[in-house]
Amino acid sequence: FFALVMIWQTHYNFFRRTDYVDVWVIVLNMLMLFLVLFYVYPLKFLANLAFGKGSIRSGVEMGELFVLYSLGFGAIFLCLSLLYLYAGRKQGGYVPELNFWGRHFLIFVAIAMLSVLLAYLGIGLRWGLPGFVYMLLGPACGAHGWLMGFKPQEKVVEG
Repeated sequence: FFALVMIWQTHYNFFRRTDYVDVWVIVLNMLMLFLVLFYVYPLKFLANLAFGKGSIRSGVEMGELFVLYSLGFGAIFLCLSLLYLYAGRKQGGYVPELNFWGRHFLIFVAIAMLSVLLAYLGIGLRWGLPGFVYMLLGPACGAHGWLMGFKPQEKVVEG
């Protein structure tokens, strides 16, 4: 539930940060909403595991679950990144805030792809390493903000 709320909040913030809408923004938006529907399947399975209603019978199944989850997560945030970068380019060539958020969400994509790689190769599955790599999001996004000297606007809350 909280993962879906986070996705909704970032989607909502995009439309608060820009008024730019054209066919490509609509297409990327529809693709992202479709991907959210795809993303719900591994989330449901994870929720069932948390409440003892499911089981994973092998390391292969665990790896497949991490791959599915991470592909969905990465694809959703790739759409968000492309929305920001596209809108930033169309609104006068370079809009620092929109380009910042486009790069910010590319960090999410990179972390998701790292998780896919670890899960696909079977590295650290016993300890859940493909899931723990998501803890890199905080430091990586914080470093990006610090390096870019970014100060978020007060009216937008980012999750």
